[in-house]
Amino acid sequence: MDDQVLTGADLYRLYVPHILDLAMLPEDRPCSAAELNRLALNVPTAEYFLSMVRLEAEDCHVLGEQPLREHLEQSYITPLQEGRRFVPIPRLIPKSLLEKLSDWEDWAWLKDFCSEGSLVPYLLFLNKPVMKNGETHFTCTLRFGFDADYVP
Repeated sequence: MDDQVLTGADLYRLYVPHILDLAMLPEDRPCSAAELNRLALNVPTAEYFLSMVRLEAEDCHVLGEQPLREHLEQSYITPLQEGRRFVPIPRLIPKSLLEKLSDWEDWAWLKDFCSEGSLVPYLLFLNKPVMKNGETHFTCTLRFGFDADYVP
């Protein structure tokens, strides 16, 4: 992410055109928050990513082992800044962390960061649990919902 500090508002300005592009809509098209959320749900899923790269869920990185800020930069900010299409990269989340997500410091940081840009982070899960290192994990992708309409 270079030395430049991006804000949640910057992420919003990068993310909305990407969502509109994936939906084959013009980037200068105003959209309601509800429409943006509907379009964002059509971004390819973790299952698609795993099948595309022939990766087993057990081989995914685990959330919490890498700072969420790094995952955000690698998986979202850098590809969006470079104008690349991207598929959200799946991660594993331990059941123990999932049960205490609201207490996780990285998650609190991400919620604050996103709120600057009228974004809401959420995790989209696969239903099938995965055992890794003797602990139950779930495969998920980090996604963003919208709290505000888009007016270019």
